[in-house]
Amino acid sequence: MDTRFRVAVITLAGLLAAAVWALPFWWTVLNPESIVAVGLPGLTIEERADYATLADNLQRAYELIYDGEEDSEIPAQPDWALALVRARFSQTDRLAAESATVFEAPPGSQAIETGEFASIDSVRWAEGELTIYQNPNGTRLLHLAEDFRSARAPEIHIILTRNPDPMDERGVGVDYIDIGILRGNVGQQSYTIPPSVDFNRYPMLVLYAPQYDAILATATLQ
Repeated sequence: MDTRFRVAVITLAGLLAAAVWALPFWWTVLNPESIVAVGLPGLTIEERADYATLADNLQRAYELIYDGEEDSEIPAQPDWALALVRARFSQTDRLAAESATVFEAPPGSQAIETGEFASIDSVRWAEGELTIYQNPNGTRLLHLAEDFRSARAPEIHIILTRNPDPMDERGVGVDYIDIGILRGNVGQQSYTIPPSVDFNRYPMLVLYAPQYDAILATATLQ
């Protein structure tokens, strides 16, 4: 009797734990009009409530990333969509440490490339200007201006890619140069570029999330 009772208690506890874990799924089925029924599959109830506060155009942008679009050959990127939503609500803007100082181009340096960030849509975006300087000793310096700002996102790398249109099916490819991790999504910051880089071969600078093989924004070098 005691054994059967213990088994029943353990079984009941297991069923209860499973029901709690699956709450976001069965709750939305039983309550389709509830605020927590809004959102992408995989979001928690709390995340769904945050998602429901977004404007319709922002929700549509996330849903397009999540589902893709077969007619336009846009691949589905559900993990990237969820990561962007979570970063939007769980992170705060990261001000680059260098923003506290006034930038001065290295003595004797010359601006050899410039660019301006272009957004993909309302949730994958960046803005601001950039300049690449050639120093007298042969080194190069990439400087994101003080007006730089981007969407909050998981770890973002700054890369140079050979594909002049990295939003097509080829993406950034495998032949790209990783300049480093973006140190802040707001404010000026500088990075060293290898002196051997040929900007005619790598004409596009990209804010890139390697973990998701996804692009946040681009800038064409000129």
